[in-house]
Amino acid sequence: MRIEPFTFMKYMFTFGGIALMLWGYFSYQNTRAFLSTALTTEGVVLELLKSRGTETTSYYPKVRFITVSGHEEIFVSPTGSYPSMYDVGENVTVLYQNHDPNKAKIKGFFSLWGLALIPGFIGWAFFVVGASLIIMAYRDGRQQRSSDQRRNFTR
Repeated sequence: MRIEPFTFMKYMFTFGGIALMLWGYFSYQNTRAFLSTALTTEGVVLELLKSRGTETTSYYPKVRFITVSGHEEIFVSPTGSYPSMYDVGENVTVLYQNHDPNKAKIKGFFSLWGLALIPGFIGWAFFVVGASLIIMAYRDGRQQRSSDQRRNFTR
């Protein structure tokens, strides 16, 4: 059985889009759950860790903060950018879980919601393209069958 490339592509776009939207949704739910129990404190950016990709460089802030119990914690934000969104010595608002302060996050829109928004929007776009291709192929198939039936009826 041979699958046509167009057929494969339209279903890959559709189901890939659904998978990315699900990833975005679960990331969104995870962030909501984190925020519902997160404690807030102030921290300071100690340094910017450089990470070189194949074509870009990103800077990830390393942040120190004090928990409500008085313990000093240091974490590296999982969200990097170029240029850096923060400066060394800059004060930032930190969100953390009292039971696990190592998974702290800087309170910022992209730091909190980026992992939900990016796959969600890309997934939505892929889904729309794939679903549109499926609908167009279905309509073309219906029109072709209707045309064939009319042709057979007139014979």
